[in-house]
Amino acid sequence: MYLKKVYHALQQEQEKLTETLAQGQSAGIAALQEMAQDVRLNFDNFADNLDTYAQLEMKNREIDQLNLKQETAANRLAQVERLLPQAYFGKVVVDYFDNEKSQPFYIGINGFSSENENLVYDWRSPIAELFYNNVLGKSHYLANGEEIFVSIDLRRQFVIAYDQLKHYFDTNIAIEDDVLLAALENSATEQMQAITATIQQEQNVIIRDLASEIILVNGVAGSGKTSTIMQRIAYLLYSFRQQISADDVLILSPNDKFIQYLANVLPALGEKNPRNLTWRKLLVWQLDKELETESDYFERITKNDVSDQTEILRSRKFAEFVASGSSILQQGDYFQAITLKKKVIIKAELLAEMFATTPPDASFSERLQGVAAKLNSYWQRRLLKQAQKKAWQDRLLALSETQQQKYFGHLLQDESPKTLQKYTHKLLQQKFAAVTAQIADFSWLQPEKMLADLYQAYTNETYLAAKVMTVDEATIALFIRHRFIQASSLSRMQYVLVDEVQDYTPAQIFLLSQLFKASRFTLVGDSNQAIFNTNTDFATIAAIFETSKRQVTRYDLLNSYRSSGAITAVFQQLAAQENFTIVPVRPKGKAVTVKHLAELSDLRNIINEMKPVTIITKTQKEADDLTKWWQGQNAALKKEAKARAEVTILPISLAKGLEFDRVILYNATKENYANDRERKMLYTAASRGMQELTITYFDGLTPYLKFLA
Repeated sequence: MYLKKVYHALQQEQEKLTETLAQGQSAGIAALQEMAQDVRLNFDNFADNLDTYAQLEMKNREIDQLNLKQETAANRLAQVERLLPQAYFGKVVVDYFDNEKSQPFYIGINGFSSENENLVYDWRSPIAELFYNNVLGKSHYLANGEEIFVSIDLRRQFVIAYDQLKHYFDTNIAIEDDVLLAALENSATEQMQAITATIQQEQNVIIRDLASEIILVNGVAGSGKTSTIMQRIAYLLYSFRQQISADDVLILSPNDKFIQYLANVLPALGEKNPRNLTWRKLLVWQLDKELETESDYFERITKNDVSDQTEILRSRKFAEFVASGSSILQQGDYFQAITLKKKVIIKAELLAEMFATTPPDASFSERLQGVAAKLNSYWQRRLLKQAQKKAWQDRLLALSETQQQKYFGHLLQDESPKTLQKYTHKLLQQKFAAVTAQIADFSWLQPEKMLADLYQAYTNETYLAAKVMTVDEATIALFIRHRFIQASSLSRMQYVLVDEVQDYTPAQIFLLSQLFKASRFTLVGDSNQAIFNTNTDFATIAAIFETSKRQVTRYDLLNSYRSSGAITAVFQQLAAQENFTIVPVRPKGKAVTVKHLAELSDLRNIINEMKPVTIITKTQKEADDLTKWWQGQNAALKKEAKARAEVTILPISLAKGLEFDRVILYNATKENYANDRERKMLYTAASRGMQELTITYFDGLTPYLKFLA
């Protein structure tokens, strides 16, 4: 039996690699001990120096070889141990039209070969595409840029537990696949799991799309958007393993909780996690400034009212105006003094004079680069001049031996004028390193003042800066810095993947298109989950990228895999205005219930019937108030700890993107959910539930849910 053969080979490889690692560790310890005993450190003269360095280099090379061997064995062992619980999950039998017998290929989470025989093929390999295409008969796949035409005689999926075959299923229709439905019946977990064994045809097209520069996905709730982009990252890292690493990939997630939710997906596939940031954290990283907190940001973007100034900061038109604002900025004075410990080191007036000497017909950005070059040259000359002065040289000679070791790594060998000047210069460079850093990072400029001037030029109104910089202000501030001051290092990123893209403002989308001009994008979202006052429609998102002459490939995902058929039917009704049909994949399951609450204590009975359960509120304040109430209901510490484990209370803003087995939608009244954006909140909250959904309200159920009454 093939499974027994593969499993036995995996066990043998595991034993061999475990022994190799143990032997390697022993050899490494022995080599270090030998180095300590055999290598005599002798620096008496030049010849002895060379001999000592040669011995050290030889031993270091031995240790490097051992480390490389250990690392290779450890990686191989990790692959084997990933396969042991389920050696493979799929099989395709392929006819190559060459008069030879059709060949079987077994597909697993990674590849495995033994004695020069490929026993399992990585799910990302070219041949595996035939498995995910979900068709029998004539097909083709790409290998090394060449189209290979074949016929698929069989497509089979397996449920395997170690060396036991539990079930198999032959099909060419994904949504009738028993294996898929069995996987979907699994309970929700605290972290997202890889969907490698159940990738569907429409998801596979997105995962393996290497041709499109900008991929824009509008997928209904539960369609696997986020899972798809995580699998896509793994596929990209596999396909371009010689050209890119995880460091060349950036994920932008909606909130910190969601980042934690994704943390285990790629490591489970044997890949390192790329940098994963919220938009707010990206701004903090790039600007190195204090911004409003995540909770303050979410509180602000869930409100109904938005100030006129904020609307302008978020608009595409203002962002485009900023991009063309060079002539406006030419007229301003944006220089500030460079200081150290509150003492002025370089005056703002000197910087303004340097700017005045740059070519007036050059762009504002070019003139600033000119100032940066002049300033750096001026500062280096000033340090060299100070190094010649007796006062500083006396300070050098006054250094203790400990201080000399700290600054130079060794003691001064002589006190000749040339040596004194050289080491005084080194001392000054370290003493004034903070000034050099300020020059390098353009701290002598005031981008906030540039923002105020551009805003006034655009609106003829005075700009009112927030006490703590908001995300909206920081978005424009980063664009100003990137456009006019110093191009962001982010521009070197090769792939950018954005989740919940509908929640970005037009200005943020515009900045993405400008920051990552050479990057390829995968942007995913759900137009029905545009629940914040920051949202941008998909047509505008595509238009912003297309304005930069970048082609956008659009995908729509309509199959919903997360929720039961009954829950899917509810959020389908809430999405009716979008004029498309959501296709439920899971069975109907338990009916959705609507329950009136005469008082808050009635909620306790519902909670006790559904525990463990997640309660989703409209606002953070509702979540906070409900949390205090629930803790008060469970005053005893042990009981309270248990209650906390059984009941999770989240506002919609933080629940978005996550999934839970049982959900209570709290207080769905007509006051709470009265407009179109609040209808989308209902859609979002309802679609978090996988197995059970109970909707509660106090006075007057929202009209959007009257179809359930």
